Amino acid sequence: MPAKPDTGATVVLYSTDEAFLPITCISARSMTEHCSGPLPPVTILLHDVGEASAERAAGFLKQAGITARFVVVDPSWCEPWASARGQSAAKFGPLRMDEWMEDGVRRVIVVDSDTRFLGDVGELVKLDLQGSVLAAVDDIAMVADGKLPQFRGKLGLPADAGYFNSGLMVVDLTRWTQDNVGPAATAVFTERPEILTFNDQCALNAVLAGHYRRLPFRWNCLNGSTPSDWPVSLAHYAGHFKPWSLGPLRQFADIAAFVGRHNIDYYDAAMSELRSVQLAPRRKLRDTLYYLSIYAKWRITGKLQEVRNRPQSEHLKAHMSRHFQLMG
Repeated sequence: MPAKPDTGATVVLYSTDEAFLPITCISARSMTEHCSGPLPPVTILLHDVGEASAERAAGFLKQAGITARFVVVDPSWCEPWASARGQSAAKFGPLRMDEWMEDGVRRVIVVDSDTRFLGDVGELVKLDLQGSVLAAVDDIAMVADGKLPQFRGKLGLPADAGYFNSGLMVVDLTRWTQDNVGPAATAVFTERPEILTFNDQCALNAVLAGHYRRLPFRWNCLNGSTPSDWPVSLAHYAGHFKPWSLGPLRQFADIAAFVGRHNIDYYDAAMSELRSVQLAPRRKLRDTLYYLSIYAKWRITGKLQEVRNRPQSEHLKAHMSRHFQLMG
């Protein structure tokens, strides 16, 4: 039986468009598979999502025992710079989270849609933020690729600052609002767009300048980049090759090994359930051709093997020797 919803001051926040709504539902439901205590309510910011899709999503989550609140957002708020960067407005919704939260919410657990909970979200509800505006995980791909110095320089960060991945953030909403974090990060898109590589993630790192609580790596394991023997509390399927969108690529041994056959099987089953409630998207030929082209390019250039070698990176080993507590 799923845990009963909590009506307290913590909310799990997603921001999605029509294409990612089914994946959002799968991520939210995965919380119920591992939560031992009260389940926090979920708020989902909807950008260009049809009414019928939203109703099906609400029914799917209710069936899973999740208390979900949907907020319809006018996607034009972040134009023209969102479209100019080739990004959905949903990518930037959490930057204005303080405007869309209900009264009484003090903590927001911001989660990307392309994630799956494999640990107890209750740990994040109870987490001591130690006076920080947010807690997040150092970006393992940036660490493993040895790109932290490059990103620090581009973003104007101190020499000892970390760089976090925004796929999972535990936010003190009061401090976020008081410190004007959202508006400051949004302003970067119009005032300093040249410093941005990963959009909202880079903007937030530029604003916070290393002032965040580092969470253990298990709370944002970038699939394919994290050593296979590390513990995982949240799998994050960042990058091109996501387990629900592989199409014919699932037959390629190197892709199946990179993504993980267990992840492919999990999403196959979940997408089958979504199709039964008419929520799963149809695979488009252009998407299949796109992923095939990326695969071919990565194979030819050697990037696929380079990315697969990340877990053995000497940069990562050195980082962990300095921050061994992050394996907790």
